[in-house]
Amino acid sequence: MLTGITCGVEEYEDLLPDVHVDFRFDLSYPPYTQLRDVYPNAIKVKEREAGYNLHGIILVRLSGDDFRAYDATCTRNIQVETSALTLSEDRFTAHCPKCGAEYAIQQTGAYEKNGKYHLQRYRVLSINDHEKHVVN
Repeated sequence: MLTGITCGVEEYEDLLPDVHVDFRFDLSYPPYTQLRDVYPNAIKVKEREAGYNLHGIILVRLSGDDFRAYDATCTRNIQVETSALTLSEDRFTAHCPKCGAEYAIQQTGAYEKNGKYHLQRYRVLSINDHEKHVVN
């Protein structure tokens, strides 16, 4: 299935099976307060609660108004239950401890470095300056 994101600018094939993702977050409350600072900034949230195989969601703030949400599942090894991604210390990449894949999460599309895969993206809707809604 092809999915268009941001008015057709990015088009790519969804690699993960559809899972229901629907939650709100407020930049005033931990752990989301870390996202108040702009670029580079990313956190992993909702572990064991959301995403494919309940691996969690990676939230990224690329600029003042540009928030991204990605599934924290390695798309190179989607059938492996231990393919939950971790964030690097600098928050520029997400890393798969099982296969070693790295994804450039601070770049549009969150593509695998030196590869062809990308992370599953979810929509982030702005409710107001502090509240956001992640949904697919």
